[in-house]
Amino acid sequence: MSYYHYTSLEALNGILQRNEVGEKKLCFWATRYDCFKDKEEYLFGIDCLRECLLNLEKQGNLQEDRKIAAFFKHELIVENMNLPFPYVISITSRNDNAYMWENYANHNNGVVLELALPQVNTEFKDYALYRLEKCIYVDSAKEQKIQDFINLYYTNTGLRLLKDGGKDAFDLLSKRPQAFVVFMAMFMLAFAAPALKRKKFCKEEETRIILSVPVPRYADFIYNNIPLIQDLCHAFHSNLDAKNIANTIMQEKSRLRDDNTVCYYREFPLPEKSLSQVLVLNNESKLKAENILKQKGFDNVKVKIQKLPQKDKSILLQK
Repeated sequence: MSYYHYTSLEALNGILQRNEVGEKKLCFWATRYDCFKDKEEYLFGIDCLRECLLNLEKQGNLQEDRKIAAFFKHELIVENMNLPFPYVISITSRNDNAYMWENYANHNNGVVLELALPQVNTEFKDYALYRLEKCIYVDSAKEQKIQDFINLYYTNTGLRLLKDGGKDAFDLLSKRPQAFVVFMAMFMLAFAAPALKRKKFCKEEETRIILSVPVPRYADFIYNNIPLIQDLCHAFHSNLDAKNIANTIMQEKSRLRDDNTVCYYREFPLPEKSLSQVLVLNNESKLKAENILKQKGFDNVKVKIQKLPQKDKSILLQK
């Protein structure tokens, strides 16, 4: 499936890169959740998860050692360096969203990158562990659609762990159910919580590339417990390597924003073939984009002038 990333021409110039052996690649920046401009966003997701899980556990009359809602408290999560931190890149399934062109593509003078992305990558090789999650827009956890989302996510998370882990996962569930549900809670914290946004942002129609990686300090634990981590990887029939996991964790970077705040991020590389085409709204942007692509060695990628739906075009003309 194709997804779209709205950005500026300047950012396009930075995204198109070559690696150390000269191979062309795309390089995006995934922002750490506590560096979002909306500081309350991730906490909102945690609160929604907790309330919906409490409802699920009550309705399902779950045993105490099967419950996970209690894990979703701010004081247990914020600043906890033992938990995975979500890092996020914004994409969308629409290339003709006038709101996004205006607000995220340099006031209609930027570009939209059409990307071919698989739903999930679970191997720590050239690319980080990630999932694609379509954002759910709500004002509170009381809305039925978010309860339905969490119920399904809870079920699918448990089934995924059992499927990937095979007999070892079933043994863990039967002998140490609390340990099994901790894995479920960490997975939902990493990937479900960042997908929940307030309804006022619904015009973005956002899908998120969510990377789940602990902060660099956690790498020390990995290095000191490589046999244990490797056993866990084998138990869940994963090809992940403990040393590669630790090396990936160490790759967090930082930059100073215009307002002098520090933003932590991770580079997210994708192969050259991920870029299908580049979209623009006018001839001037087309020429500039083509020039950047040629300079970067991506001259096989086509630049197309995008036509917006009539209703969205009228919105632009009013500006």
